[in-house]
Amino acid sequence: MVSTTHRKRTAAVATFAAFGGVLALAPAATADPGPSPLQPRESCQASWYSTRSGGYTAAHRTLPMGTKARVTNRRNGKSVVVTITDRGPFVRGRCVDLSKQAFAAIAPLSQGVAPVTVRRI
Repeated sequence: MVSTTHRKRTAAVATFAAFGGVLALAPAATADPGPSPLQPRESCQASWYSTRSGGYTAAHRTLPMGTKARVTNRRNGKSVVVTITDRGPFVRGRCVDLSKQAFAAIAPLSQGVAPVTVRRI
């Protein structure tokens, strides 16, 4: 014969187990990749800097190192995909410093800065 206390305890354990199972599945159904340090698109001025490694790299203040981003010149529509490998720029109005090679792909180096849109990819 099962006591009333044992039945209540079993019912409570079953209820908590069922509730815990629902809670365990809820985050999977609404999983959020987390806040992006970059809005879907960021518009600003881009400048260029010389790096030893060259290539299509860039500096950004908040994007994680290794992140790929598409930088598009808003004046001529040319774009380049860069990898974030450095921090900066620390100049008001600028959100990205491109390597010399990456900047040259979207604007003349003599221009110095270019209006761009940055999109994380």
